Amino acid sequence: MNTVKQGASSGGAHFPFLPVSLSSAALFSALVLSASLFFGFLAPPVQAAQPSSPDLSQSQTQAQTQAHLRRLQYNRLASQAQELASLRYRVADVEKSLSALNTRNQGAAVDSWSKSDRRSYESLHKKLVALKAQHNQLAESYNSFMAANGYPFTDRHDLPRGASVVLLRQVMPLTDVKHFLLN
Repeated sequence: MNTVKQGASSGGAHFPFLPVSLSSAALFSALVLSASLFFGFLAPPVQAAQPSSPDLSQSQTQAQTQAHLRRLQYNRLASQAQELASLRYRVADVEKSLSALNTRNQGAAVDSWSKSDRRSYESLHKKLVALKAQHNQLAESYNSFMAANGYPFTDRHDLPRGASVVLLRQVMPLTDVKHFLLN
């Protein structure tokens, strides 16, 4: 006796003992699920045994979470310190280019330079100002975080596990002032 009839219009199967007709995808899913349950392929999830002292497990989890957060803070600050060093290097490179341009024109006023040298000077000067602004914003963020959190990671004994670079307590902003005259 054939109990399953193919539905010609719906593309699904009709079971006389079920009040609904199922599509072939739903029928296949239902068959796989029932066969899996019958043969024991799928088992209900087994809960892990509870530790004898739940307070110990919870304190270990909290310690691991705090260690992870400390490591994330360290990585963030180390990345910022590295970016600040890169910005200082780029500023020094642009300042060296500006100095070479000034030397090539024998220290004359910028207005007397050739048109291409003036354009180069303006371009380099804009780049220098932008790099210094970017450095100073990042330095402000770095310094405020370090001050607000008690200058972490500035001592070798305070570093998280696996870290080897001691961070600076404070990064000085870049300014255009070259010399300070104290009278």
